[in-house]
Amino acid sequence: MLIQLIETLWLRFGPYMRLLTRHIEPLLKSDDSGTYSVHHHEMVAALKARNADAARTAIIADIEATRDLLRELTAEDQS
Repeated sequence: MLIQLIETLWLRFGPYMRLLTRHIEPLLKSDDSGTYSVHHHEMVAALKARNADAARTAIIADIEATRDLLRELTAEDQS
């Protein structure tokens, strides 16, 4: 049952992942990737420090930033 749920979610998220990749890949290859990786660095630092609250905050911030970027990119695709 869990595998089916994961596959279904992946199928739903796949197109968004492609959209994100097209937008972010060139930035990650340049020096302008800091904006998109800052939450990941914060999360790793929090995990190394065994700070669950800081890790949770970084994960939430990353999800929210990705959500906001997807909204922006999908709006651009629709115009």
